Amino acid sequence: MKKIEFKSTKSILLKNDFIDRLTSRGKYIRTEHQDYGIRLSVRLGDRNHKALYMRLAKDLPRNIVEKAAQFAIDYPEAQNNGNKGKIFMWKLKGLCLEKNIKIPAVKRKITKKKQIKLIQKEMIFK
Repeated sequence: MKKIEFKSTKSILLKNDFIDRLTSRGKYIRTEHQDYGIRLSVRLGDRNHKALYMRLAKDLPRNIVEKAAQFAIDYPEAQNNGNKGKIFMWKLKGLCLEKNIKIPAVKRKITKKKQIKLIQKEMIFK
């Protein structure tokens, strides 16, 4: 009779990325869109832009984000130069234009210098 070997819970959790996701840099995932954004960044191999994927998962319909992600993952490796994030954003833009959905913009601080330059450009074109 063959002995059944039991695996510890710790080994199962360490085998998968559950612990890594939950304790990445000491921050905890509180909502579902944050978890989806981190998973998406891992799938696309673009961990530096986790916040972008979280934002897109929060503001856009999930089916559009998933279609763009699947397209980027299935895209031939020789043609994308290892940049699946770029292919994802390109496809997402196309899908959003097709459905007349606005991609959420990131609010950036405008420095005083840039603000003055923008005002000067407006004055020139008036």
